Amino acid sequence: MVNKKVVIICTIVAILVVGLIVAFQIKKLKEEEYIPEETNTTQSNTEQNQNSLENEIKEENIVQENQTNTENVATNEVTQPTVQGEEEENITEQPEENNDEKALKLVEEEWGEDDSVYYTIDNQSNNIYNISIRSKETTAALAEYEVDVNQGTVTMK
Repeated sequence: MVNKKVVIICTIVAILVVGLIVAFQIKKLKEEEYIPEETNTTQSNTEQNQNSLENEIKEENIVQENQTNTENVATNEVTQPTVQGEEEENITEQPEENNDEKALKLVEEEWGEDDSVYYTIDNQSNNIYNISIRSKETTAALAEYEVDVNQGTVTMK
């Protein structure tokens, strides 16, 4: 009788041990199945981040080209024959550059902080600037402002 009880207890313990081992193996297999999905998600996120960076770089290049073109136009309009020397020519060019920056700053302050846009100077005449706010994503004009740098006024067109 004692032997039958010992055999039954040992059998129950053995079944429990085998059951625990099987449960752990199943759990381990399920965890391994989820790892490839996480890897795919990580790869797609990495690809999206790379695409976003490439788009931002392209948009920054467009903004820089627009600013360079605007600066070239402004410089061509300011160029005057030198009458009294090179020092006077440098004095007349410096305020133009500062006025460009002032006009852009005034519009940025008016629009507010927004990383999804960039600013372009569309036209400039007699210290009055026409500045567009454009979407980095679509390059579409979201708003246009007229800035009088001398008076420091910004009006939406």
